[in-house]
Amino acid sequence: MLNTEQATFDDFYLSDEMRRALSSVSYHHPTKVQAESIPLILAGIDLTLESHTGSGKTAAFAIPVIEMLEPRPGRIDVLVLTPTRELAQQVCDEFERLGQFKELRAMAIYGGTSYERQYEELETASIVVATPGRLLDLCERGKIDLGELRILILDEADEMLSMGFREDIIAIMKYLPEERQSILCSATITEEIKSLANQILFYPEFISLSKEHVGASGVEHHYYSVRGVGRTRDLLRVLEYEQPESAIIFANTKADTFTVTNFLKRHGYRADVLNGDLPQKEREKTLAALKASKIDFIVATDVAARGIDISELSHVFNYLLPESAEVYIHRTGRTGRAGKKGRAISLVAPTEVGSFFQIRKMYDIRLIEQTLPTTREIMLARQRASLVDLDARLEDFETLPYGAHLRLAEDLLSGEGLDESLDSQKLVARLLALAEQVLEGELQRPTNGRGPRASKAEAAPVKTPAEPAEPAKPTQEPADTQEPVEAEAPRNGRGRKRGSSSSRRRRRRGADSAPEQSSPKQAAAPEPSPQPAPASKPTPEPTPSRTGPESTRKMYLNVGQNAFDTDSDLLDMICYHSGMDLEDFGDVDLQSSYSFVWVDETYFTDVLAALKGVEINGNTLTAEPARK
Repeated sequence: MLNTEQATFDDFYLSDEMRRALSSVSYHHPTKVQAESIPLILAGIDLTLESHTGSGKTAAFAIPVIEMLEPRPGRIDVLVLTPTRELAQQVCDEFERLGQFKELRAMAIYGGTSYERQYEELETASIVVATPGRLLDLCERGKIDLGELRILILDEADEMLSMGFREDIIAIMKYLPEERQSILCSATITEEIKSLANQILFYPEFISLSKEHVGASGVEHHYYSVRGVGRTRDLLRVLEYEQPESAIIFANTKADTFTVTNFLKRHGYRADVLNGDLPQKEREKTLAALKASKIDFIVATDVAARGIDISELSHVFNYLLPESAEVYIHRTGRTGRAGKKGRAISLVAPTEVGSFFQIRKMYDIRLIEQTLPTTREIMLARQRASLVDLDARLEDFETLPYGAHLRLAEDLLSGEGLDESLDSQKLVARLLALAEQVLEGELQRPTNGRGPRASKAEAAPVKTPAEPAEPAKPTQEPADTQEPVEAEAPRNGRGRKRGSSSSRRRRRRGADSAPEQSSPKQAAAPEPSPQPAPASKPTPEPTPSRTGPESTRKMYLNVGQNAFDTDSDLLDMICYHSGMDLEDFGDVDLQSSYSFVWVDETYFTDVLAALKGVEINGNTLTAEPARK
């Protein structure tokens, strides 16, 4: 009996053409599902295959199927049914790659493309991968002949049933010969799947990964408990803390995909929608943009995301938890593919606890609870990420002679044997700031009147050709007077490398603007400028004016100058309790015992719900729409 844990492709006695194809696509060892499925399919046995997304089940049926075929252009030997266009194209591409040396032609059939083009491709194809709706249409038109079909494969059968394709599948069966081999694949096997299998398969073998391993093994599952109010703000906090390079964010409705996408775009992220309303060309364009790193996030519905295969995808986010545990398995299987690690992160509100416990009950998945990150934690996460990026970028300088400084670096980190007057922490911070400015090409001469310290060997301050003349000194404060720990770190690059100071987009968040977050010296420090400033002593800059929302509603609060000294204090309190940003609020009318605040109309209801019942200086806050 074959030991699937130690199996190799040599154990299956594959043809030279297949071995060459496997080598060309870097398939060196079969996955567990491939090792168990390939011998059965080669033996001509009908099969029900339960395996999680990303486990390699497409190759599990494609490898043996191709082995059994001989090129006969125009005769359809193999039919694969899939629920979505994207998955149909993905499976078709896999057949093309694995059958490249056997000259087997595969084609994809789905709606939204030209009939004439598909008619032409049918003249040379041996393998058809199709969505049920378009295929049934061609069958009824008499444009495709399936009478000599040898193998039928239903991929992602559970999803096809959930999308209402059962009637189409049964109708397609009428056009197929009774003598054929049939394979049914699914990430989860339900009673409905078993009922369908009984109508299509003939005494099938059943291969299933145990319930403990339905989820992709390389995926860590985390969840954040949220109130459900201001969910988009909670998502933004989690994204800023996690800092994924790219991710899919799942929403349950098409309307939610547009809401989340527009929200992320307003906050500087490159995001795009992927749902069933989009034309096929737009969906393919969006997927290509994500693979090419032209966008960072896709906000998708479950149906539209089927067939997405991006091996570098590090994160999957559930903006809303799905209603069924099976859908959760499908979603989280988008990451942790091809042996890589991934993170699946869900926002769980009290109303979703039922679905949450269903997932834990049905599948042995360890769900790790995390609390929503504070502003301070987000800031530290950004800074740690910028250090990793800085280290990676310095690796490009292979000839940088740092070896002689390793002992000194060790002393700086330990603090031992240093001059008492030396602030090692401040020195390291200055060196980090210097490295960042050098890498970004923003280095300027010091503004304190001191240039580089002359060595003892320099007899006179005569400038040599190797020492360029100093440019005019701007009168701004030197960069090293700022405390880098308290400065707002740059957001994930959005088209540039992480930590890139030239791509920073400074935002004023409610908690960021609290007095304890910055010192007066920092607030007064102007931004560096290559142009000389006036000779007079600079004065502290006023706080930049806020850009309010375009459309607002007026909110009444039962607190005023009796609780807050300034408009800013009141807005800071509102931002803290609602999770909103300052730019989501317009004017403030602060009276003695009450106040009016103009709120972004999009979040008006969320802000009201978040503020009601909050205790302010012993008073219970009342927040309600203001009377006109």
